[in-house]
Amino acid sequence: MGYRLVETGSVETTDDRPCEMRRLADPAGLENVALNRFTAEPGQDVPLAYHYHDEQEEAFYVLSGRLAVETPEGTFELGPHDLFAVDPGSPQ
Repeated sequence: MGYRLVETGSVETTDDRPCEMRRLADPAGLENVALNRFTAEPGQDVPLAYHYHDEQEEAFYVLSGRLAVETPEGTFELGPHDLFAVDPGSPQ
């Protein structure tokens, strides 16, 4: 068994996003999952251009505020404690 506690606020932010992004998988020693924490000001864009993953699922969980996720089926509006799951091959 193994356990790791990561103080996410101490993880350095990346420089390639318009908002604050911290990549948490490596500090946690995770090899089979990507885990990122984003912090954005109201109206600020979160990270990426329209994209999809061939094999990877993706999930967004909102702690506070609101998040709009754009898809070909429309825009999904998320609020606090909403979880939005994306299947592989589904653009967002």
